[in-house]
Amino acid sequence: MKLSDYKMNKFSQFGEDGILAKILSVLPATDHWCCEFGAWDGLYMMNTRSLILKGYSAVLIEANAHKFKELVNNYQDNSKVVCLNTFVGFEKNDSLDQILCRTPIPVNFDFLSIDINGNDYHVWAAFDRYRPKVVCIEFEYRDWE
Repeated sequence: MKLSDYKMNKFSQFGEDGILAKILSVLPATDHWCCEFGAWDGLYMMNTRSLILKGYSAVLIEANAHKFKELVNNYQDNSKVVCLNTFVGFEKNDSLDQILCRTPIPVNFDFLSIDINGNDYHVWAAFDRYRPKVVCIEFEYRDWE
């Protein structure tokens, strides 16, 4: 079977919910932590929402102040979710490493979702302290023809 055979959207956009569930089910060990940035309101097209509903702890990062208010509102009753209103960059002071070191997320957490439609590669290249077991980096494909 191919991973694409497990595609399922409950909260994700392109079948990530099902694919991620399959990948995590075959890992030898999991710690039930995830991180997503470009988190929007924490519900819309989220790759981590299904995990959070299954009891995962999470760090959700959203730079937009308006969307961040919605994110906080949606998770205000969940003590396992850390919501951060910050910009993830690729310089030393705004790198994902610097942001995550202020949270309780373990170094080898289960899942990282990068969905910022821009400097995804540079953010990923600047990330070296933490070692997520599974990573999803979304990008916006445009057919310019």
